Amino acid sequence: MEWISDVSAGDWLRERLSPDFSGGLHSFVPAGFAAYGRVCYPMWRDNSPTINGDPDALVHEDVTWAQVAAAFGTVLHPLAQSHALMRQEWNSNQEAIVNGWRYSIPPIGTIEPATMTPLATVLAAHTATPDDGFAAVWEGWGDLPAWCDTSPKLELPGRNYILFKAGITEFIKPDWPQRAPWNSESVFHDTPSICWPADHSWVLANEIDFDTAIVAGSAALIEVLQHTPGMEALPISLTDKLYSDSDLINK
Repeated sequence: MEWISDVSAGDWLRERLSPDFSGGLHSFVPAGFAAYGRVCYPMWRDNSPTINGDPDALVHEDVTWAQVAAAFGTVLHPLAQSHALMRQEWNSNQEAIVNGWRYSIPPIGTIEPATMTPLATVLAAHTATPDDGFAAVWEGWGDLPAWCDTSPKLELPGRNYILFKAGITEFIKPDWPQRAPWNSESVFHDTPSICWPADHSWVLANEIDFDTAIVAGSAALIEVLQHTPGMEALPISLTDKLYSDSDLINK
């Protein structure tokens, strides 16, 4: 992974994105692909002693969206929102308790290494250039190194990004946050907002305000994602919207 000053490698994205944020997924992933899917970031739950009164029974674990829907009696569907699955209004620190468990929405705009590893492995198998690609990092993260402030920016509708050379295979190993040149000494790590291979066979979009990643690619790629162990993926279309109020079934 290395910083590059020439951001023209991302110009093709601008040409295929909606010019504003009112175009559904087209605002975040480019048109022209055969299929689209969303990869759900794992949610988590714990049975804190403050909930069940037993300090020796503390459990903290990741849970799937399907498990959360089952716990709250809601419906997992392509446009589901994590907070709505818990029958809550939107809040960036959303939590809800049911049957002695406290559930929480996933980190917003962040793909944790445990999710990135299987995702990157699948993506690497669906491009002819798995070791050659790009990673665009949103300029607004507060813990970026100071030199990022003066770096040339890839300007896309509504967002500007710092561009790095990075094949998708770089993200298969869980230690990628420690190797990423845009990560500082902070305990937090910033996930690339957009990744794509040199052959443009797919695009991975990690929109900073979403609780899922979006993948644009072939129908075969989206099908594989839906059946990959350790992955929870749902098919969607380019005109779908994933804003906080888009879940009309679990309102």
